[in-house]
Amino acid sequence: MLRTIRHQIWTDTRGLSLYLTAWIVVLAIQIGVIATGPADAPVVPQRFTLDVAAMVMRALVTVVLTVLVTQRDSAIGTTAFWRTRPITPVAMWASKAAWILMWVVLLPAAAIGAVWLAVGLGPSGALYGAALAALDQATIAGIAMMAAAITATPAHFVVAIAAGFAVYMGLVTTLSKLVPRW
Repeated sequence: MLRTIRHQIWTDTRGLSLYLTAWIVVLAIQIGVIATGPADAPVVPQRFTLDVAAMVMRALVTVVLTVLVTQRDSAIGTTAFWRTRPITPVAMWASKAAWILMWVVLLPAAAIGAVWLAVGLGPSGALYGAALAALDQATIAGIAMMAAAITATPAHFVVAIAAGFAVYMGLVTTLSKLVPRW
């Protein structure tokens, strides 16, 4: 089974190599932003700084990569992997989880930890920064993987996320009217 998982990870890596290149570029941008530090006099409002843009880009590419690798061998629909190939569902999901862990969680955490160490933060601070990055990435990727697992295509994923966000905002708006102001 481990040979099957390793083979599937390699297949997904080759198949998504263009997206992985974009992922590495996004990580390089964020590492560059961390390494150069904050701008002394921002020309734009504080909420639109380059570091925020780099974090948002990292989060969006995390979602895109997670959805693409999860739906590359869909578990639902007429092209479900268990209908077309002799691979067990456990091996398929283990390979997807390992791929996401390797490329989407550990790679950014290691890169961010290394850059914090390079700019002069102590080992414990760099490890703490890397752990926070890993937790952030794992949270984003976990939610995206769960949503991608129950949708058949990336288009279905976008519609499901948009509908979920609309319901969430409706609930927040409604409930905020019920909570008394202090």
